[in-house]
Amino acid sequence: MIDLALLSHYWREILSVFVVTTFIRAVMMGQFAWVSNKTDKMQNITSDWWLILTFAGVKGGLSILMVHMIPDVFEFKTLFEAIVIGNIILSIFIYSPLMMLTIKLRQAHLMAKTPH
Repeated sequence: MIDLALLSHYWREILSVFVVTTFIRAVMMGQFAWVSNKTDKMQNITSDWWLILTFAGVKGGLSILMVHMIPDVFEFKTLFEAIVIGNIILSIFIYSPLMMLTIKLRQAHLMAKTPH
């Protein structure tokens, strides 16, 4: 399912889509946090939670399903497959460690504030 030659051929496109989708997700989660923080009925979303929401989420399942539904005669099918698979791989290997680092830093920050 993973063609490394295809991924290396389209690495620029994969990286471009990854950066753009990450930016869009960060902006959308920022707007969500802003709106949530303006209402009395919802809990405030701190910058730590904004980061977690930005890096969390299931990106791959639906994308893989959709890209495999593209007819084989479509000229750019291999490009789409490479971008989807590449973005899922990047999400796993970049978002997960960043999310864990955010959680650990938040935990250390809270522990430092707690009187012993």
